Amino acid sequence: WSIYKMPGVLEVPMTVKVAGQVQPATFTVYAIVTSSDLQFDQTEVDFGDCSIYNSVRSSVCLTNMSILPQDFGFPGVPECIKIRPNDGFGTLLPQETLKFDLIFSPKIAKEHHFQLICKSGINRDFPLLCRAVAFHPPLQLSQSL
Repeated sequence: WSIYKMPGVLEVPMTVKVAGQVQPATFTVYAIVTSSDLQFDQTEVDFGDCSIYNSVRSSVCLTNMSILPQDFGFPGVPECIKIRPNDGFGTLLPQETLKFDLIFSPKIAKEHHFQLICKSGINRDFPLLCRAVAFHPPLQLSQSL
């Protein structure tokens, strides 16, 4: 086999000899080497400050760098995060980019630091760092009689 004139293309000449046939069948098999990377448009998401009674939304884009379709998903997402669309699961077509909304809804007032892991169909991990500060609002209203 040899590397074809174009980068990332392999050329493999083949010869098949069939019993009872004088002429062998010759042909060439070509293979294109492609990446299996998925790529976020940012390495970190900062949700900023958020009350424990509110939600904050941030958008990220995920791109399939391959020339083949790739399945992906976000398993083990923390309870304070929702991913839209499709709960963060799907298939990206070749070179396709998909925009996701990450919705942060904290239940505990504290600094949050966590990773969202996007896992590809061939079990590769693509991490996205996230951070936020959740707080109790300074004023709470109550109903009195």
